Amino acid sequence: MAPTPIPGVRSSLRTVVNGRPRQDRDALVALYNGTGGANWRGNRNWLTEQPLGQWYGVTTDHTGRVTRLSLEENNLVGTLPPELGNLTSLEQVYLDGNELTGTIPPELGRLARLDWLGLSGNRLTGAIPSEFGNLANLEGLGLGGNELAGTIPPELGKLDGLHDLWLGGNNLTGAIPPELGNLCSLAWLGLGDNNLTGVVPPELGNLHNLETLSLENNALTGPLPLSLAGLERIDQLSYLNTELCVPDDEALRAWLESLRVHRGTGVPCTPGTGHRPDQGHAARAGDGRDGCGR
Repeated sequence: MAPTPIPGVRSSLRTVVNGRPRQDRDALVALYNGTGGANWRGNRNWLTEQPLGQWYGVTTDHTGRVTRLSLEENNLVGTLPPELGNLTSLEQVYLDGNELTGTIPPELGRLARLDWLGLSGNRLTGAIPSEFGNLANLEGLGLGGNELAGTIPPELGKLDGLHDLWLGGNNLTGAIPPELGNLCSLAWLGLGDNNLTGVVPPELGNLHNLETLSLENNALTGPLPLSLAGLERIDQLSYLNTELCVPDDEALRAWLESLRVHRGTGVPCTPGTGHRPDQGHAARAGDGRDGCGR
């Protein structure tokens, strides 16, 4: 049964009832029901027939499609519904600082217009969906401070417009994918406080826009890649509480001394382990052969 029109919002109601805006409404209702919407700190107009753009924390475009969800620190308790993947005009999602549990729906990988996804500071579990590699417009991905497990999907290396990637404070395992070296726009890479193992891939030396690299509190081993010395914009590097060592390389040591913030192990590499064969001078950034056009 169609809702009774409210004076002044007749045209807005029509866009909600017909077509994709109705699909958007259904997705928002699923979020409300799945995360205890009645107990949110702010829920003004939710589940009413007011235009979606008047629902608390929701922004819409001129057609009534949802473009932004801003419900951070709003006492969302429960699981994310897969119906969120139907919000195909969504550009920004801020759900940080809630009590979200369960897994991240892979359907979020259908949100082709998304440029920011913030889910940090929740209690999400399971793996990072490999489908996130389809989010070609993504500039920021914040998944830190959860209970995510499994490996870092190499598909994230396809997000060449990504500026910020925070995966710290989870239970991630396995190696750092060398594909992350394809994230040519990346300025902030946070991988600390996980259970990552293996070496730091020399491909990270391709990230010429990187300003902060956080690797602390992992089980990473081996030498710092010599290629890092080519990162001219970086001013913060942390690898405390790892098994990483510093090779006896003049350029690398000079680079470390130039950093504004350098929190390292202070352990020099033992003779014979200063670098792997693929981390010699040919692997230094800036020789014209990396994947970021340098």
